[in-house]
Amino acid sequence: MSQCTSLLTPASMIGMEHIQAIMRPRGVAVVGATNREGSVGNTICRNLQAEGRQFELYMVNPKRVSVLGDKCWPSVSAIEGTPDLAVVVTPAAVCAQVLEDCAASGKVRGVVVIAAGFKEVGAEGLKMEEQLVEIAAHNNMAIVGPNCLGVQSPHHLLNASFAAAPARPGPVAFISQSGAMCTAVLDWSLETRVGFSAFVSLGSMAHVDWGSLLTYFGEDADTQAVIMYMESIGDARGFVAAATSVARRKPIIVIKAGKTEAAAAAAVSHTGSMTGSYDTFVAALRRCGCQVVGSMKEFENVALLMAKQPAPRSEHAVVITNAGGPGVLCTDAVCGAGMQLAHLQPNLIAKLSQILPAAWSRNNPIDVLGDATENGYQRTLETLIDEMNAPNGRDSGLSPDTALLVLLSPQSVTRPLETAKAVTETVAKARQAGRFRGPLVCSWMGGPAVSSSKDWFHEQGIPCYEQPDMAAYALGHWVQQQKLAMSMTQAPKSLGAEETAGGRQLLNRLIETYKATHGTQFTLSEHDSKELLMAYGLPVAAGIVCTSEQEAVAAVASNRVGGFPVVMKIHGGKFTHKSDIGGVHLNLNTQDQVLAAFRDIETSYRKLDPAGFEGVTVQKCVDVKGGTELIFGCTQDPQLGPIITFGAGGTMVEIFKDVATTPAPLGIEEAAKLVKSTMISKALLTNNDERSSSPNQRFKGCNPGQLYSFISRFSLVCVDLWEYVTECEMNPVIAGPQTLIALDARIVIDTEKRVVDPAMTFLDSLQG
Repeated sequence: MSQCTSLLTPASMIGMEHIQAIMRPRGVAVVGATNREGSVGNTICRNLQAEGRQFELYMVNPKRVSVLGDKCWPSVSAIEGTPDLAVVVTPAAVCAQVLEDCAASGKVRGVVVIAAGFKEVGAEGLKMEEQLVEIAAHNNMAIVGPNCLGVQSPHHLLNASFAAAPARPGPVAFISQSGAMCTAVLDWSLETRVGFSAFVSLGSMAHVDWGSLLTYFGEDADTQAVIMYMESIGDARGFVAAATSVARRKPIIVIKAGKTEAAAAAAVSHTGSMTGSYDTFVAALRRCGCQVVGSMKEFENVALLMAKQPAPRSEHAVVITNAGGPGVLCTDAVCGAGMQLAHLQPNLIAKLSQILPAAWSRNNPIDVLGDATENGYQRTLETLIDEMNAPNGRDSGLSPDTALLVLLSPQSVTRPLETAKAVTETVAKARQAGRFRGPLVCSWMGGPAVSSSKDWFHEQGIPCYEQPDMAAYALGHWVQQQKLAMSMTQAPKSLGAEETAGGRQLLNRLIETYKATHGTQFTLSEHDSKELLMAYGLPVAAGIVCTSEQEAVAAVASNRVGGFPVVMKIHGGKFTHKSDIGGVHLNLNTQDQVLAAFRDIETSYRKLDPAGFEGVTVQKCVDVKGGTELIFGCTQDPQLGPIITFGAGGTMVEIFKDVATTPAPLGIEEAAKLVKSTMISKALLTNNDERSSSPNQRFKGCNPGQLYSFISRFSLVCVDLWEYVTECEMNPVIAGPQTLIALDARIVIDTEKRVVDPAMTFLDSLQG
């Protein structure tokens, strides 16, 4: 079977020196420099002429002596200096010639190709793009783009883009596949005073990709967090390796475009129809420690917080508000975002009662009431911070790391700006004294009455949101990312040769048999699918194939299936869902019932396919009383390899779609996370040590450890079979207190699927 080989690709040959040349160049050559006002080339030249820049600037245009007052060179190779970065602003047709000249200089390590007209326009453009990458890869250069906005490194005063304005310096690196998204985020950031350590437009992502940039920003001292707008993953192996490493040290927040299930349309199994490409992608990102946000507004809200506040080191929060409604809304959002409200101890309530009106809430949220002044907010914060530093504060979730969410709704006596100043100054004083370390997040609700307050907050480096739930969810996303990073586990080792030998031998025999009659793509019968999974040691209910009614009766009479009651199912054939065509008969208790069931199944099948009837399988009926029907599935993602699906099974599986997905392989901990992310887990984990949040005595539950081990082994089997098996499904799998067994199985094989190994991504990358 497959042995994954580490292949050198153009992207994998990109090193830190290349990204350093792009983000921190000693010299920048602009190829296509021009004096023509309003052109992209002119805009980039002007952007690069920023005062205080820390690099030499070289204009390149064989038709000009000077551009914008700077000397113009005829070619990059003619430059008497060190242009380690070249920004190419020429038409697509001459970009290859420009890169050859850059290579001839022996100095250029990074190239930003602005021009469009490459793979996005068709086959000819793709050929041109591949030529650029080949030139770069053979001459120790790295390309950003083509078809991109450019790059910015604000701390270095580098604006090698045609954006209208430079980004402010700050702690967050922003990477985007969309140039338009770059300009939108940039415009928003200038208004909210959000700063960036880097601003990178990847464009077509022909060469420099997510993995190489993440690796660089993981080591960059100016970068404390990374936010990304993603449309495709590119080199999956490189991304997984980089993200898994960086997310443990710096938060990575992602917005993923393309919430479509179009990729699943061709799948014929339950698993395939329920597993969309977006779900798969999100599951992969979370396995790498990345937090995914669902909208551009959430994306901006998280960026605002990360750029202005320290990372949360506690799941607890305290809400201070002058209005009950916003406090309740914020409470819902805090809990919905996976955080907790800190408990107010009696002594703290007593202290607050001495400074607040008698009708204050006496709980968290702390409602200081509508007539609260800036003095009321200040004294509340001071009292709260004192308690955060008290010895018994931590018992209630109150500590210097607890997050503060401060809300204000403008009332007749409210002075929003004065209150904003009181809040920021009180917290700043406590922070300087080391008495408060958590994030401060504010929401001053309203329009003109609070506009000056929002400006004040932004100037002071405090995120201020339009609505309190926005503030809470932004904080929650950051907390959840840190949980993901802390919970990342190493991928389990692959199955050993002694564990796979029997399964591989059987697979090879089945392939040879089926190819003779079915060609290169086929679906194994239920019987053969089960035999293959049993050869790998998975608990599957065995059956006997019977091609005639006499064989069926004889099989039961000889007790080869273990006695009555038995189940009879259609064997083979071209129909995916057997029960839909009358191909399943349950609880047969006599030979007469077996005989009648065989005849009924054969008659039903021949009405649909007169010549295709191949017989039935007879198996012992498993006692499913108190058991829960589950589905285990696996499909193949072209970039991420085997994707495991788990959830509620049975005949209604596609109606309820209570399933979760994640890339293989899974260890015990990852299997447990997969199970607990489904609704059916509430039934599975009742009446045992891992109780669900809503235990119900009607459900008998199952053995969690046994279930997690089953899922983990199933994922390892799917990894071992990835080379030929495109879909694998067990449905239903019966899970009960004493039972865990698959009653049905289905495997789809494509013998011509042999591709360069993008699968095993997680196995390779997570094991290092």
